[in-house]
Amino acid sequence: MSGVAECAVDGTIKVTWTIENDYPLVVEVTGQTTGGGELAGLPSQIPATSGNGNTSIAATQTAIPVGSASASLQVSATWADGHKASATGRVSLPGECTPPEKPVTPVAPEISQSEECEVNGTVKVPNTEGVRYLWKGEDVSGKTFTGPLDGVIEVEVKDGFVLADSAKTEFPVTVPAAEVCAPPEKPVTPVAPEISQSEECEVNGTVKVPSTEGVRYLWKGEDVSGKTFTGPLDGVIEVEVKDGFVLADSAKTEFPVTVPAAEVCAPPEKPVTPVAPEISQSEECEVDGTVTIPEIEGVSYFLDDERLEPGTYEGPADVTITAAALGGYTLTGTSSWDVVLTEAKECEDEPTTPTATPTGTPSGTPTPRPSYPPLAYTGAGDTGPLSLLAVGLLGLGGGLVLLKRRKGSRA
Repeated sequence: MSGVAECAVDGTIKVTWTIENDYPLVVEVTGQTTGGGELAGLPSQIPATSGNGNTSIAATQTAIPVGSASASLQVSATWADGHKASATGRVSLPGECTPPEKPVTPVAPEISQSEECEVNGTVKVPNTEGVRYLWKGEDVSGKTFTGPLDGVIEVEVKDGFVLADSAKTEFPVTVPAAEVCAPPEKPVTPVAPEISQSEECEVNGTVKVPSTEGVRYLWKGEDVSGKTFTGPLDGVIEVEVKDGFVLADSAKTEFPVTVPAAEVCAPPEKPVTPVAPEISQSEECEVDGTVTIPEIEGVSYFLDDERLEPGTYEGPADVTITAAALGGYTLTGTSSWDVVLTEAKECEDEPTTPTATPTGTPSGTPTPRPSYPPLAYTGAGDTGPLSLLAVGLLGLGGGLVLLKRRKGSRA
């Protein structure tokens, strides 16, 4: 058994004991006694020796009373074959233990640069065990300073401490003076460009860009504030805020602009004057009067909503005939005519000279009257008879009768 005494980090003394087994059998530790202090690390068995020599274990004795001149340890053991033995060791202790210096790493001061105008940044000096922080020779450990500052904070190590490897002893400090605050930004709301779409053919619409304080209006990167543009246009006018201004809440920064190309003007309409239908009242019995619809370039004639082909129509009738312009034409003059064709008078029977009555024919039988065709359109070629009354009834489901009533109500 042998022991080595040394000073611990906390300034106390510790002894490290080495115990060997010199027999090829396992030995069981049956007891141990120290001359003072505590023993740690002693196993219950020590392995048997091997071909490489004795086997050994280590134990540590601490908490040795202050002022002790020596430390001792006695160990009792029994081998596997029943053999018993004990060993005692003693070592001299140093008279006084000076604790070793504790390594320390100084923490860097915390520098906070201000992002606000007219507010200076700060330097917060730490308070680290084992060191003093010096600013121009004064201990400033744990203090906070407000800028502007420019210099070096030095580190001084206290007794019992030593700087750790790579530890710094100087910390440069620079805190510039705060910037002067600019005047507060003025809120601005960009005005939307005025878009005027043209309602005239071959006349393009326009975009009038406003000139608003505090902003620039950009069209494809170019400042167009206060300008007026003629279409066609399709794009976005962007808003750029000038220095000293800020967009008001909900203000827009983009204005879509669409002004389509103007439509091509249609050819000018040709003026045309409708000719009044020609009314011919009949003076013959059982012959109706007629109305003749002329054929005029650019004009159509209508009985209510039913178109009348050019030609002659027979009465009777009490209607209104109107004229309307065809595409590319415009009417001038009168375009509506009242047409009244009275019903033909019946012919009176002429006196006849008595004649011999043919055999087989009763005497006094009147001669049959000739039959007349219906009131007819007489100028429509192969279309067959068609009276004005029929035109009204077929086209409007009785509209002519209603029209007669209306004309009667005006009388």
